[in-house]
Amino acid sequence: MLLFFFFFFFFFFAVTTTLLNFTRLFLKAHEENCKQTVLEKKKADKEAEMEKAKGINFIRKSGKDEEEES
Repeated sequence: MLLFFFFFFFFFFAVTTTLLNFTRLFLKAHEENCKQTVLEKKKADKEAEMEKAKGINFIRKSGKDEEEES
């Protein structure tokens, strides 16, 4: 009976430890994914802003060329 108790205790401890480790690892991975998503969103916003600025500069340059030709 005592042997059964120790076996059960060891098994329960091992399973609990494994689940806690998995949970910690999962939470770390989730945090890293959230950080990566924020960085990618910032990068995409910055690229969109740069493209928009290029478009405005292109329109301004095109407008100046037309004015100079007139």
